[in-house]
Amino acid sequence: MRISLTGREKVLTLVAATGLLIFLLLSFGLLPLLRDWQDTSAQMDLLQTSYIRKLKMAREAQSFEKKLNRAGTGQSGSALVAEFLAEIETVAGDHILIRRFQPLQTPLDRTSAAPRNTSARNIEKLRIQIECSGSLNNLMAFIQNIEKKDAFTRIQHLYLTPEGNGSESLQCQVILMRMILT
Repeated sequence: MRISLTGREKVLTLVAATGLLIFLLLSFGLLPLLRDWQDTSAQMDLLQTSYIRKLKMAREAQSFEKKLNRAGTGQSGSALVAEFLAEIETVAGDHILIRRFQPLQTPLDRTSAAPRNTSARNIEKLRIQIECSGSLNNLMAFIQNIEKKDAFTRIQHLYLTPEGNGSESLQCQVILMRMILT
């Protein structure tokens, strides 16, 4: 028994079969591929974040090791001040005008510290006063970059004043302290 279909029924059957075929291709073919691609993309993001974090930790460890090695070489106080000045000038760049850079005239404070798993070492505190000027955004970036550059550098004093009437520039007085292991 053969059922004869009209032209309209044949077109509807063809449209329904095509729709069913498209639905099956999407649900069993393309959508799983899209989900796998999204999962892979998320895993790549996690791996990149982990890689960046581990790379940063490795750089900090290398920096710390260099500081320990430098401390063991017995650099003089003036060499340490000159090195600190060079780092600050590099961080300041062209956006910050350093007007005065002066090591404070107090003797270096010495305190005894015993880091874990090492013999007792001395910590020298090098204090430096900087007077500079620049825009607020540039000064804040400068201050953040100084502290980011060295884990042993901290800002002890910060004083901001306007440079003049109607000027967007600020005068800044900063006292920085760097601890040096000896």
